[in-house]
Amino acid sequence: MLLDVILACAPVAVVAPAAVALRTGHLSWASTCRLQKRLYQALLLAEKLPAGVPGSAQITTDVERQTLQVAYRAQYPQRAREIVEVALIGAGLLGTVTAYYILLWAGASWPEVLVTFVLMVVAGLWLRRALGNFIRNDTLTRELFGRLGAPQTLHRPHIELVARTPALSVEALMQRAANDRGDAKTTLDVVNSILAEEHSHTDWRREAHELAGRLAHADFHAHAVTSYDWLLRHLLGPFFQLRLDYLGERERRRIATADRTGEVYRSAWLARYYREERGRLARHWTHLHGARETLSKWGGDGTTPHAPSPPVTSDAVSPPDSR
Repeated sequence: MLLDVILACAPVAVVAPAAVALRTGHLSWASTCRLQKRLYQALLLAEKLPAGVPGSAQITTDVERQTLQVAYRAQYPQRAREIVEVALIGAGLLGTVTAYYILLWAGASWPEVLVTFVLMVVAGLWLRRALGNFIRNDTLTRELFGRLGAPQTLHRPHIELVARTPALSVEALMQRAANDRGDAKTTLDVVNSILAEEHSHTDWRREAHELAGRLAHADFHAHAVTSYDWLLRHLLGPFFQLRLDYLGERERRRIATADRTGEVYRSAWLARYYREERGRLARHWTHLHGARETLSKWGGDGTTPHAPSPPVTSDAVSPPDSR
């Protein structure tokens, strides 16, 4: 039952990072027509109202902001293409999530579910990377566009779908531009050169080759043994101990109730029943440690990075005093 709940909630954990980035990105997803309509409404309002009316300064500021947004969209039409690229990755993630749920509810084999789950995780990480790059590039370019007075030659880096783009702030970039600026260069030229340098595309083939080299020399057996030790020590061990504590407390309470009512045979049956339950848990724990020993010997050397925790025995819970 617990495994079914974990498998059903796994896509939520995969989609959550991209959803959080999309929600906290502070991006404007309005279309160009919608922005032009807002600007037209703001201009009409500014023309109709007298200059001395309270709030006229805020209206003027809103007109300038809307004008910058419309000019930004008109100057960088490639932004729509980048949104389409990110949306295609999101559609791929949605398709893998749908296929995962279909295979899970249809009772497909474990290899099929595992392969679909791996594809879903890869698509989720890819969407998170592409969406984060788009948010950083768009936010930085939009702020620079307003800071520099809407220049027509401001360089907008193309979105990187695989490699992570650096997180630059406008203040740090302007400070760096002020330090690197020469007599023959303007601030805009220095900013464009810094953007082109920082957002240069990384050779993904070289990164893939390095990743393949790390995977080829990785000790997967040691990682598997370490993971199994962590599972026994931090997840299964406390679960078995909680189960034993629950059985011991319930045994004491039920046997005490049987002794008060004079049910001698029921008290003896309860003692035998809970003794068998503790023995069953001890056999399960021994089986888990047997699987761990088999995994440790699978590599051939029999050595493990961490020693396993001591097995749970049927004497882990002391017998009740009322028996």
